[in-house]
Amino acid sequence: MKNYKLIICLFLLLGSALAKAQATYDFQVAAVSPEPFSVAVGEEGQIFIDVGYLGDAPVPIGGIRVQLSISGEIEIPLPVNFSDNGCYLSGSIWAVTYIAYINGNTEVVLKNMVGVMNDGVSCSMTIPFIGKSVSCEDCGAISCNASFTDEAIGIGDTNGNNNSATALFTVTAPLPIKLGEFNAKVDDCSSVNVTWNTYSEENFDRAEVQKSVDGRNFVTIGSVKTKGNGASVNNSYVFTDNTPLVSGTVYYRLKAIDLDNSISYSRVATAIVKCDNAIDMNIYPNPTHGEANVTFSGFKTNNMREMLLLNVKGDVVKNFKMDPLSNNNLNISELPSGVYYLKLVDESIVLQKKFIKVN
Repeated sequence: MKNYKLIICLFLLLGSALAKAQATYDFQVAAVSPEPFSVAVGEEGQIFIDVGYLGDAPVPIGGIRVQLSISGEIEIPLPVNFSDNGCYLSGSIWAVTYIAYINGNTEVVLKNMVGVMNDGVSCSMTIPFIGKSVSCEDCGAISCNASFTDEAIGIGDTNGNNNSATALFTVTAPLPIKLGEFNAKVDDCSSVNVTWNTYSEENFDRAEVQKSVDGRNFVTIGSVKTKGNGASVNNSYVFTDNTPLVSGTVYYRLKAIDLDNSISYSRVATAIVKCDNAIDMNIYPNPTHGEANVTFSGFKTNNMREMLLLNVKGDVVKNFKMDPLSNNNLNISELPSGVYYLKLVDESIVLQKKFIKVN
């Protein structure tokens, strides 16, 4: 009888050990991205951090450490105006626990000090920054690394391939103009008016108005000549964007061109488009484990549209066509977890949506 009980105990212990060995504790850094990816010295932007967790047990308070290492071309203003934009199916759980400037770079540590991290949860956070010194193109870097802390008792990372991410950025020279207000506003759900004024224009030729749907990839949609150079001016400008309205946030900036053809870029202005007639795309569920539905609105004809699937670096992973008047299936089950962008490319329309793939 004693041997029988001993065998049962050994069996239970072995079963418990196997269950622990097969448990999943996968914290993922889906993406880190500055918006915009290019700023002038003195101009402002934000760093977006997207993370997620799949696990057989919640991670306790203080159990996750997310560390940002930011090169010295941008700086984080103090005190840190950190924003926890909330977690899917949860609330705000993150806080800045450490910031230091080391050898010209900035180190920032975030921890889930406000709440536990539950299974299937994704979170988004932002930290503002300011352009500090000129860099070559894509020479600035932000790296993000995550790990479980000693507070996560009994939890160890079961997938070490997705707990880091890196993004590049550019800081350009200051503008040749002293820019006052710079705004973009939807006008009666038919167009977007981009307006700005200047208080100084020296050796300045023109401003190209550029537009983006992701805050990174800008295209020129028009050009406006200077109204007159001078150390002290008061010039006002208006440019109307008559391209089809795309639902969501649209980004605008000025590409300032001097008389000697040197180039610099303004800060970014945004317009929030919420119009019934606006073109839009919806991806659900988001996050997805491999298959998602894609629907469109605002299109009048069912002409097949060219689609690009991009990874977080902007590389094209797939290209295919979709019908804007139908419910389309998107299968990415073979791709690794992370942040992806689905982009519609047309002669007059650029539409892009972000979604997260989790394994």
